[in-house]
Amino acid sequence: MTDRTGHKISVGRNMTGHIVTGDGNITVSAQPPPPEPAPLEDTLEDTGDLKDALDRLRRLIEADGDDRAGTALAKLGELEEAVFAEPPDLATMEHVRGWFARRFPRMAAAVGRVVVSPIVDRLAAAAGEEVAEEFRRRFHT
Repeated sequence: MTDRTGHKISVGRNMTGHIVTGDGNITVSAQPPPPEPAPLEDTLEDTGDLKDALDRLRRLIEADGDDRAGTALAKLGELEEAVFAEPPDLATMEHVRGWFARRFPRMAAAVGRVVVSPIVDRLAAAAGEEVAEEFRRRFHT
């Protein structure tokens, strides 16, 4: 609550929020900058999510009943190893994605989503600019 007597303004104690006092004031508001991306050390939950996605994909392949399921599961194991290698093995990731596109197309889109996920992008970026550039060239064209 404010009380104005002449040029003197007094503000009560129960005020919350913003207050502007004086004559001819201009107020400006702005949005805060977007948060910085989490450093790699803070992505453990994300990599856990990626492992969960790979496990779900394994279950889908097993349930599919295709005669190539055994090979597909082995390829998925190669993909997981390649993604979490230091640095990520981009050639193997590309090979596995291509294998699914040619040999097991029902699962190719799901495998592709794993390869180009933001988590894998961050893993590649953490390996250095050269790996990140090659990752973008191979998978984001």
